[in-house]
Order: sequence, then structure tokens, then C-alpha cells
Amino acid sequence: MNKKDKKLMPKAVTKSELVTMYLKNKMSETTIKKAVNTIIEAKVKDNEKCEYSIGMHTVPPDILEEFIAIYGLPVSYYLDDD
Repeated sequence: MNKKDKKLMPKAVTKSELVTMYLKNKMSETTIKKAVNTIIEAKVKDNEKCEYSIGMHTVPPDILEEFIAIYGLPVSYYLDDD
């Protein structure tokens, strides 16, 4: 599959959008949500002034970037090369 057939990976998504994207990677909804929440928990633990919480619906760019670094890109997506 070449780049023309893929979608540009957004910079930030909702947890629901992330689940939809990664279900194609054969990951379960529970696994995806647990993974995102684990990353958020680590950020909060490292930085007491962090404004993130597990209950948030959006996945901010830095959390998404870390998720992608761990689990790879979802099927049929690519990263912007700029």
C-alpha cells in the first residue's frame, strides 16, 4: 500500500477515534484504552501540575505520539514527514 492509499495520521484524536483506528491492527478496545490510560497515568505521575486525567476524552499530541511509538501506526495511516 503506497502513501496515496493511506490517510494522514491526525495530531490529536479522541479515544473513540483511536479505538476505531487500531481495531484494524487486531487490538481490542480494552487494550487500546488501557494503554492510553497507562501513558496518561505516567505523565500525571511524572508531572504533578499535569492537566491530563484518565477521564479525558481527547488524546493529546504527546500522548498520541508515545502511543504510536509503542504500538506503531494503525493500518492504512502514515505520519506527516515535515
